[in-house]
Amino acid sequence: MGGMMRFFTERNLMYALIAGIVVGVLLGLMVSTGFAGDFMASVARSIIDRIGIFGNLFLSSLKMIVTPLVLFSVTSGVATLGRGGSIGRRFGFVILYFLATSFLAVLIAIFYCNIVGPGRGVDSAELIERLPAEERESAARTQQGIAEKAPKTMAEFADTQIRNVLMNPFKSLAETNLVGVVAFALMLGLALASGGEAARPVIDFFAAMDNALMRIVKVVLWLAPLGVLALASKMLASLGLDVIRPLSAYFLTVIAGLATQQFIVFPAVVWIFARYNPWKLLMGLREVMLFAVSTSSSAATIPVTIREVESKLGVDAGSANFVIPMGATINMNGTALYEAAAAMFIAQLIGLELTLTNQLIVFLTATLAAIGAAGIPQAGLVTMVIIFNALGIPLEWMALIIVVDRPLDHLRTVVNVSGDAVGAVILSHRQGLLRRDVGSHAAAP
Repeated sequence: MGGMMRFFTERNLMYALIAGIVVGVLLGLMVSTGFAGDFMASVARSIIDRIGIFGNLFLSSLKMIVTPLVLFSVTSGVATLGRGGSIGRRFGFVILYFLATSFLAVLIAIFYCNIVGPGRGVDSAELIERLPAEERESAARTQQGIAEKAPKTMAEFADTQIRNVLMNPFKSLAETNLVGVVAFALMLGLALASGGEAARPVIDFFAAMDNALMRIVKVVLWLAPLGVLALASKMLASLGLDVIRPLSAYFLTVIAGLATQQFIVFPAVVWIFARYNPWKLLMGLREVMLFAVSTSSSAATIPVTIREVESKLGVDAGSANFVIPMGATINMNGTALYEAAAAMFIAQLIGLELTLTNQLIVFLTATLAAIGAAGIPQAGLVTMVIIFNALGIPLEWMALIIVVDRPLDHLRTVVNVSGDAVGAVILSHRQGLLRRDVGSHAAAP
């Protein structure tokens, strides 16, 4: 029994995750490229079809736990932070941080697209013709569904978000409406924080429930290696490298922007505002980044992010529970960057003159639209319609974005969750609760 318990360690979980990703990529490429021969491609396809249930089981387990975790963790975090009477200032700081980093992400996207010009010289008609019939039909159905569901104007978008925020909290829980859940949890936490000693038993109850849910999370996370294997293999088998190559300029431009935000902006921000060692930050977020890139869901990664920022980065529980769930709902740096780059790319592709006014529209709408993107895979496609409409881009051109959205969705999720972790570090530092001796790498003084 002791030997089995020693096996279920965080390090072994990370190794199993890496193995799942590697095997999943190999299986997917065997099917999509056929580099190992027709027989091995058919074997790989058979394996992918049979292990698909593990991907669904993994994501379903995370979705099961995420909504109640958000309710209890945000309420507990806000109530705990609010006991000192300064919750308003802290809340204002976090919102300002979210907006500032999103602005930077969009500016990076606009800068790279102006310099690289990924939409120049790409033959979109040829790209679509090279897609298999099934993929073309799937892209068309996805495009039609997005056009039907997405708000057509900023006013409609704002109205939709207000309705989501002010929704019945039980309905929000049932429908996994994280915007509504976070809004209710914030209000409840503020009310408990101002309740004095009479509210202490309720605050302790929410803290205990948060702790119990995190224990469940530790069990669920061991489904991850098989789940990641299933998800990664299915993604690559359906897309294939041939679909990505014609859009390599756009693809690499987005990756360059995401890498700039992840490895330059975030380390600089955490050093400037918390004097925190950037290397320790990146090393402490390794497992968070692995989960984010495998699930492509900010919401599904919430439990892992909370655990890692506390155990590896030294963030206090109150700051982690306050910033991480709220950030997974409204702090989408990667999504903002991606949506701005996508709009710039298509505009260049169809010859739309991007004046300073056009680029200002991209800047504002990408930032605001990303706030309403739920922390689930490919949610940014819906809000992207707002930017396209603002620029006058025909929605038919979204088919090109849909072709390469899936791999980029995985990568931008890494930036989304990392931005939340950085915010938690800075808030913990501002409160004097950051434990700099936590982790294997010494932090800067």
